Amino acid sequence: MGKVKMLGALVGDIIGSTYEWYNTKRTDFELFEKGCRFTDDSVMTLAVAKWLIEDENHSAAQLIKCMQELGRKHPDAGYGGHFYSWLFTENPQPYNSWGNGAGMRVSPVGLYAKTLEEALELAEITASVSHNHPEGVKGAQAIAASVFLCKEGRSKQKIKEYVEQTFGYNLHRTIAEIRPRYGFDVSCQGSVPEAIIAFLEGNSFEEVIRLAISLGGDSDTIGCMAGAIAACRYPIPDDIAERCDSLLTGDLRDIKDRFCDFIDKRSPYVKKLTRDNYKECTGLDIIAFSSAAPGAMGDAGAVEVVTSKGEVYYANPFYEDIEMEQVFQVCPPLSECRFGVFGGGVIPEGWQTIYLGFGNHLVLHESISEDFRKEAEQSEIKEVGDLYNKWIDIIKRLLANRNA
Repeated sequence: MGKVKMLGALVGDIIGSTYEWYNTKRTDFELFEKGCRFTDDSVMTLAVAKWLIEDENHSAAQLIKCMQELGRKHPDAGYGGHFYSWLFTENPQPYNSWGNGAGMRVSPVGLYAKTLEEALELAEITASVSHNHPEGVKGAQAIAASVFLCKEGRSKQKIKEYVEQTFGYNLHRTIAEIRPRYGFDVSCQGSVPEAIIAFLEGNSFEEVIRLAISLGGDSDTIGCMAGAIAACRYPIPDDIAERCDSLLTGDLRDIKDRFCDFIDKRSPYVKKLTRDNYKECTGLDIIAFSSAAPGAMGDAGAVEVVTSKGEVYYANPFYEDIEMEQVFQVCPPLSECRFGVFGGGVIPEGWQTIYLGFGNHLVLHESISEDFRKEAEQSEIKEVGDLYNKWIDIIKRLLANRNA
């Protein structure tokens, strides 16, 4: 779940590292050129992650401490001149930067936040300790918001509209239009929209990374920002994820893993199913479950199960330590489902299905389906995808009312 998404920014950085000073304008480049490595983008991304783990008050002072401690442990990661001085200054002050360092490190905020407002507030803090120029803050917020909205299952069109309307970036351009004249640009205003466009245009994680890096310019940072968003929409191929994970040092890998565990604990799930614990979760009184197809919007491959007690169980046989047959043992009705492309399909007797949009299917037991539909009609469900984010809350609310 979180582990795969967290890798997105780091993968983009590592693959882009060898092309930063030797730009390519092609998309068929070698992903892992000799000498590829993590850079300051990964180090500062993980410093922000460490801050979110350790400081529940989200203070700027503690963020600075995390950034300086980790930055000083990796002094040769490729920091810019002003930021390098900032890292080694005893009482560092923001220096009115609009550089894309604000955007490259912010993605953990989008994964951590429970609301869009929280994502924007935390993004401003992460930027303002050094990159306090309005364009620096805006760039950080745009990336954090894109990660958050993608994580929450919003469509590319909705993400595009939000970013354009909120931050004023022009996202109507294509990579092919941008690429020929694009040069080295470390400003947020000259690289953040380009990274988002790469995400909007790509149809797989690898394609997003290839499009981003093929622009040239500050390749590792554009790849980092684009990869952070793309990992919330598309699965990262195992070979790519494993190669990048192996290139991290032990301390960085530890922070990444701790952050992923931390994010999982913030989730609404009672238990994440694994091959080690699934047998303890058989025989549940299931009243609803959702299933995401491979490549679905949000958490592709995920299965969420809700019981009559309001307990929520999560599994993803594509990414987590569990097989699909083991998930079927926990949720037997799922094994009988054959979902249609846009809803419907074959489901077992006594159950009804609702299409959540973008490859996500909800199956309700008939004992709750009618009440659920009525409650959903009264909720603010304005577009496809809204119900994807609210169905568990609606069921919990119905159960609370029944037990009142």
